[in-house]
Amino acid sequence: MSLLKSMNRTHGLSFIPAVATLSLLQVVSSSILASPLPIHPDSIRSLGLPVMTIETVVGEEPTCERADPPEEEGAVGMGITNATKVPGRLCITLGGDTLYDSGPYVKGAAGMRVKIRGNSSAWTPKKPYKVKLEKRADLLLRGDEGKYADRDWVLLKDPLFRLHIGFETGRLIGMEWTPAHRYVNLVMNGDYRGLYLLCEPVERNTRCRIRTEESGFIAESDPFWWLDSLNIPSSLMPHFRWTLKYPDPDNVTGEALSFVTRELERIEKAVKGTDYPPCIDVESWARWLLAHEILGTEDCYGANIFVVCDDSLGSKARMPVLWDFDSIFQMEGEWSNVHTYRFFFNRLLSGANCAFREAYRSLWADLHRTVFEGMLSYIDSYAASVEASAVDASMRLDAERWNSGYTSLSDHLDKARAWFRTREEWLDEHISTEVREPFRILDIGNSYTDNYTAMLKGIAEGNGIDMEEVSLYKLTRSSGSFRSWSDCYAGLDTLPYHFSRVLGRQVVTPDGAAGPHDQSLLCKVLREQPWDLIVLHQRSEYAHLYDQWTGDGDAGHLDDLLAIIRKEQPEAEIGFHIIHSYADWLTGIEGNGSLTRWRQIAEAARRLAEERDISVVIPCGTAVESLREQPPGNSADYASDGSHLAAGLGQYTAACTYFEAVIAPLFGVTVLGDPARYACTEAELTNARFPEACVDVTDGNATMAQQLAVDAVANPYSISTSGIEAVPCDRTETTGPAYNAWGIPVTDDYRGLRLQGGRKYLLVK
Repeated sequence: MSLLKSMNRTHGLSFIPAVATLSLLQVVSSSILASPLPIHPDSIRSLGLPVMTIETVVGEEPTCERADPPEEEGAVGMGITNATKVPGRLCITLGGDTLYDSGPYVKGAAGMRVKIRGNSSAWTPKKPYKVKLEKRADLLLRGDEGKYADRDWVLLKDPLFRLHIGFETGRLIGMEWTPAHRYVNLVMNGDYRGLYLLCEPVERNTRCRIRTEESGFIAESDPFWWLDSLNIPSSLMPHFRWTLKYPDPDNVTGEALSFVTRELERIEKAVKGTDYPPCIDVESWARWLLAHEILGTEDCYGANIFVVCDDSLGSKARMPVLWDFDSIFQMEGEWSNVHTYRFFFNRLLSGANCAFREAYRSLWADLHRTVFEGMLSYIDSYAASVEASAVDASMRLDAERWNSGYTSLSDHLDKARAWFRTREEWLDEHISTEVREPFRILDIGNSYTDNYTAMLKGIAEGNGIDMEEVSLYKLTRSSGSFRSWSDCYAGLDTLPYHFSRVLGRQVVTPDGAAGPHDQSLLCKVLREQPWDLIVLHQRSEYAHLYDQWTGDGDAGHLDDLLAIIRKEQPEAEIGFHIIHSYADWLTGIEGNGSLTRWRQIAEAARRLAEERDISVVIPCGTAVESLREQPPGNSADYASDGSHLAAGLGQYTAACTYFEAVIAPLFGVTVLGDPARYACTEAELTNARFPEACVDVTDGNATMAQQLAVDAVANPYSISTSGIEAVPCDRTETTGPAYNAWGIPVTDDYRGLRLQGGRKYLLVK
């Protein structure tokens, strides 16, 4: 009894009077010699673990048939079907004591039925099993039958000691429910079957397992849906469907099925959009994903996603339990595969609504030390326990029974220990640098915005910028001005406008064109998205008339528009374009009209920046005017119609400037050396009023355009007339290391970037 008392203290076993005392030796002695590898019952009993013995009626063995997925459905995996449920008797003993006895099989009163469970795991010589008792009991012997008794139990294979580790990780991270479990040695019909983890299955039990109302449900996102006659299609993952764990698919009514189907469709629709917090328990979903990140789960198909809804009143879907740890410890130096390949987590982490990201990051900050320190402590404690010695001895005997290789428990624990010692640092670095909001830019303007952003994506990609890190959207309308946008916000405008994404991660769902008097889209964009930078410019007709910008005329309402932006987006920086001037002939100014008009535009922008606290000036017009001044002379002022920049070198120079002023500082790079080039199309040449304005971007002129952009950003109110040279990196202006917009040190050579005062994105600490 000393061993029993020791295990009682350590693992919660308590003695339960048996229905009928049955010696382990009596159970196995008559048939043990029929085992493929005869093992004496004393050897099994001496291992020190509880022994579960199952004797089926007339020694019948549970069977199943192999099932392959239907090819036409695009299904995956390999499973089983027609698993027979074999009746019999189940006993649990320890040493010479019987702890539990189901009694002989009597339907509805005593005994149990056993069947093979699992999918691909069932196609090895050693089988996993499910046991269904005829009378509820707690096979884990925790001492409170009223709370823990249940009819359903599973016997799981755990050759790599990963289930135990996974469940303990779930407990430490605070999963709503962690299945209780215990290692046992199994003898069936006198044959030693090996070491198993006796475990609670995923099912509804409001006392001790998954809690949900009778009107609620438990559904699994299941790659093996094709094995179930009742399954519900999923729009989130094409090869997955939903199957039911509760209510029982065999007994579900048409009304209940309709309810579950509607609820799952509601949840999926919410996850695919941005308004998911009312539909899902965000914290439980983030906790589930973070647990698999910690464990480094490779499998993205069998990671067993269970969602639970409490009732028919539109309750939030929870993810309460972790299950299936066969592929943990596999993703060294990488995210878990469910992070990357399960569609809804990818969307939740990168979508416009930041609730999931914030919960994920907050949970990591609050729990990661607890989990990693707790797991290392637990592994050390378990390694020194009485049970560990018994499990290791059982692993050895199991390997002999199935003629498989033996790896000691100590080796398995060493691997787990090494994983938890190194995984924390990798996750801490990558969660802080990768799981974050993209930098969000909103450009509110007109066709000149289109001019300046037309070639921006190619330049950003050419510079190696990760488009997941920054998102640029534009709101544009013909002849848009300060007044027209403030009128639109107030519901007084009559002209359509367009909202679209230029580059980067999608953080807003573009709604396309807005019709007359449609203030709803503008208000939604300004109110519901946390923009980091909002860029404005004045209509070209009024761009040089600064004194009129604050009046009530068509050129006015500047302060109204600024007040709207600061009201709706108080944390956003406000930027402003120095737009390009008309071509000489369109300005109506004697002499070099283009240059004269640009000087007026630049002076208006300078005054705005000083008087209205504009933090970012984007001098696209300055760089374009510098381009016009370069020898051998302008090419129709690079304007296709005298006003708008032509495709090719004109738009390229403006895009280089936009990149240098706004995007390059985020990453500590510069446009200098960017390999992006461009050849004008036949359609662009045909549609231009002045085809000569469409100049191909080549190796010969691209460097000049890039240098003009860098120079314009360094000196927004001055043009470069000739002899343009690369701007050197000036580190003397800094007082310490440089950091990008997310606080990450910039360690490269800055590739010629000059740090300018007032450029708030590149922080110097």
